[in-house]
Order: sequence, then C-alpha cells, then structure tokens
Amino acid sequence: MELPTTDRLVRRTGLSQRSGTLCHDGFDRCDEEWAMGFVGEIWRVLHGRELAGEITIEEADFPWLVGRFTPGPAFAAVKPLFDRDLELMESQDWSEWEEAYAAIRKEVSLVAPSGPAAEFLLHIEKDEAWFRWSDTPFDES
Repeated sequence: MELPTTDRLVRRTGLSQRSGTLCHDGFDRCDEEWAMGFVGEIWRVLHGRELAGEITIEEADFPWLVGRFTPGPAFAAVKPLFDRDLELMESQDWSEWEEAYAAIRKEVSLVAPSGPAAEFLLHIEKDEAWFRWSDTPFDES
C-alpha cells in the first residue's frame, strides 16, 4: 500500500499519489488535461442491476476522480459497507480494510459513461464519492 502524500485527497483516503507527470515548464498541465476529460461526467454505482447511486464528477486529481454522490434506491443495502470502509481507513487497519473492501467489490459495480470499470477503488462519505479505476482487470499473480 502506498504511503500518504500531502495532496487534498490524502485527508480523505491516505492512499493518493500524484502522477509525477510534469510538462516542460514544471506545471502539472498534463494532469489538468487528463482531468478536464472527466469533469461533469456521471458515473453510476450499481448493486446488482439496481441503482445504488450516481457520482457527478467535479474534480480530478490523477489518479482520483471526486464528485457529488446522489444515492439511489439500492444505496441503503450497501451503505453499511461504505461506512465500514471509512472507519477502517481512519483507523488504518489495512488487513481488516482489505476484507471489508472485498465485500464492497462483491456487492457493487462502477459504471463509467463508456461502460463498466473492470477494477476500482471507491469511497463514499455522505454526499461525496472519490475513486480510481482501471478499464482492465488487475493482474493478481
């Protein structure tokens, strides 16, 4: 697991890392260009085939997307899983957190405007959600 850095998302997750991709003048415009492609998108959180909620992307800080979370009809069924996720991150109990997050992955899928995310790390707290994703499965070997 990555050690925390000092960016804004670390206050929420302790897991963020910057891309380290700087343009020739030292500014992080490369990340800004990446980010602009996501702001305003709506991603769906599903519990089975039911809508657990929608995330309207408001900010991107590579590799994280952050947005306003609007719960859907199925959110009540998975909310305790996300509450546990936050509790274990706060206490930095990473072995328990891995088990708790496995339960989230079993019960929830994340769908981008272009289709389902193969892998993701999603956190929801009140009306805010932040996540990172991959469009290809992680290699577990």
